[in-house]
Amino acid sequence: MEPILTDQEKDALSALQSGESEAIKEVRSIDLVSRDHRAFAILPELQTATDRYAEAVGRIFSRELKLTASGMPYPVEVVPGSQLEELWGMPRFIYSLTIDDQPVGGVVAIDGPVGDGYIVSQFGGVADGPPMVDGPPTPTERRTAGRLAGALVEALVHALKPVTSLRASVNINSSERPTDRALVMLSVSVTYGEVEGRVVVALDTAAGCFRGQAARAPRKRVVPSADLVALLGKVSISASSVLGRAELTVRELLALKPNDLITLDTAVDSEVELHIEGQPKFMGTPLLNRGSLSLKVTRAVKE
Repeated sequence: MEPILTDQEKDALSALQSGESEAIKEVRSIDLVSRDHRAFAILPELQTATDRYAEAVGRIFSRELKLTASGMPYPVEVVPGSQLEELWGMPRFIYSLTIDDQPVGGVVAIDGPVGDGYIVSQFGGVADGPPMVDGPPTPTERRTAGRLAGALVEALVHALKPVTSLRASVNINSSERPTDRALVMLSVSVTYGEVEGRVVVALDTAAGCFRGQAARAPRKRVVPSADLVALLGKVSISASSVLGRAELTVRELLALKPNDLITLDTAVDSEVELHIEGQPKFMGTPLLNRGSLSLKVTRAVKE
């Protein structure tokens, strides 16, 4: 297994503990949690959940914008919180999330085109004056887009149910976000008409939903006893009858030809064994039935 830290990083950490200021420059970009975190183990399941989430995002924007919209998922990533702003672009609406009672458990970001499109659909224009594309959104814009963010997070919680439990809520008046932890970043591209935007939700891996919890194992189906009997009744097993045995020399075996007779060690009126899956279970007598050689079971073989 690849070590979490390189020798250079170990030396940098040791220097940091000793108080050497130069070590801080070497350590500041190290995010130990994102290097080797349990969240990596469930990335395939998270990607499947994000695919479901993208469909839900498309439905939400279609409903809210009164237009046909579609969502396309990006690959799920585990990223250092300090690099999140570089990776998600320049979203206009940013809200922190409370995840499993953790106040800053993540963040949801909605970029300008889709956020402004939602506000226009709600008000028929901007509520607090002219658009402030180059500046921060107005309080009314933030509250309005915050309602959209709440619907997006609720859809995400539902999409993640098969993977991990999650309780999340949007903090409309807060844009605080974790910067010193690893985040699972789920991004969805939103397209409606000629407009294309992006929605990003980043979940703190230190939150309860990712704390050492792997993907849930499939629940075993409990079969009622009546159904079990019916299922067992359809199982096929092999049965074979041993009519008798004979010993031949190699010379006699090589001399065999059609129409030769081999005398078995079984008398004509004696019982023969019936084997079930290769094991002797019953005794019976051979007879002809409707032109076929058959076996009439006479008794069970005692173990």
